[in-house]
Amino acid sequence: MPAAGVDLSYHSMRVVTFRRSHKGLSLDKAVTRSIPSGAIYGEDVQSNTELRDALVAIKKELNLSFVHVTLPEDKAYIFRTSLPHIPLTQVRQAIEFQLEEHVPLLPAEAIFDFVILPTSSKPETIDVAVAVFPKKFVEGYVELFKSAGLVPTAFYMNADAIARAVIREGDMGTYLITNIGTKTTGIYVVSEGAVQFTATLSFGGESLTKAIEKHLSLSHEEALKVKRGEVMMKNREAVELFYSLANTASALRDEMNRIVSYWQSHPDKSGLAGKPIQKIYLCGSGAHLCGFDEYISTTMKIETEVGNVWRNAFAFEAFIPQITRPDSLSYASAIGSALTSFASRQSS
Repeated sequence: MPAAGVDLSYHSMRVVTFRRSHKGLSLDKAVTRSIPSGAIYGEDVQSNTELRDALVAIKKELNLSFVHVTLPEDKAYIFRTSLPHIPLTQVRQAIEFQLEEHVPLLPAEAIFDFVILPTSSKPETIDVAVAVFPKKFVEGYVELFKSAGLVPTAFYMNADAIARAVIREGDMGTYLITNIGTKTTGIYVVSEGAVQFTATLSFGGESLTKAIEKHLSLSHEEALKVKRGEVMMKNREAVELFYSLANTASALRDEMNRIVSYWQSHPDKSGLAGKPIQKIYLCGSGAHLCGFDEYISTTMKIETEVGNVWRNAFAFEAFIPQITRPDSLSYASAIGSALTSFASRQSS
C-alpha cells in the first residue's frame, strides 16, 4: 500500500508522497507545516492536542490514509551483535534473549528491528545490526496518529530513513551522514546497508543563520537566503563570510572528526573496529552553506558532498521535482520513509 512519508522534527512536520506511472516514479507532494516546538519530545506525545490537530489538518489537505513515520534516533538504542548460524525464523527470538545485555530495557518494554549484515566477524556466526525503541514511546506515536485518523503502517528510525534517501540502494559501503537540522544535528555511520552508529548534537543550522545575521547585519529572512545560496556574492565577500563562520563550522567539523575516529578505532565486542569512512554526505536545512562541503572535505581528508535526496527515487533526466535543492535537503527523512512503499526504484 503506497503510504506518505511523515517526518516530525523539533518544530515542523514534513510530508512526502510519490506516484508511479508508466514513466516511473515521480514526486507527488512535498509539504512542510509547523508544529508546536519540541512537541515530539514530550513524555505523552499522544496527548498533545496541538500536534494531533496539525496531523488532522494535513490529513484533510493531502487526503492521506496510510503513513510511514520516522522516529527520532536519540530515542533509540543501536547495537551490533553476533549470533550462531540459525534459521532466519529464529533470529528475532535470539536477539530478544540478548537485549538486556545491550540496552536498559526488558524485552517486554522494547520494540526492535534488525538487519542481517552481509559480512560477519567470525566464519561460524552471522552479524546483525539492531535498533531498539522503548515500546511505550512507539505506542504513543501509534495512538497519536490513529487519533488523527491516520494509519501508521511502518515506523523507521530517522537516521535509517535518511540513509535510504541519500545512499544508493544496494550500496554496502561505509559512509558518514551529517544531517544539519534547525536546532540539532544528527551524525550517523552507515555500513553494510545498516545504520550502526548515531549521535545527536545540540547544534543546528540556526547557529549558522545567526552568525550570518551578525556578520552581515541582515534580517533573519535575508540571512537564510544567503545561507541557502539565493543571494549572489562576490568571491571576496563569500570568502570573508565563510571565515566569519569558521568557529561555528569548525565546532561541527571537530565533532564529526571525533565520531569518525571513534568509529574507526573503537573495537566492538568481537574485537573488530569499524571500516574506514569512504565518503561524507551532508543533508538537512544547514547543509547547503556555500563552501561547507569543500571545507569538510579538505580539513577531514574525506570526500564530502551535499546529498542527492532523490537518488533512489528518479533520475533528473526522467523527472524534475518542483522543489529547490536547498529545500529538498530538509526532506531526506520523509523521502526515505515514503520510498519504502515502492518495491522497485530507479536509481540515478
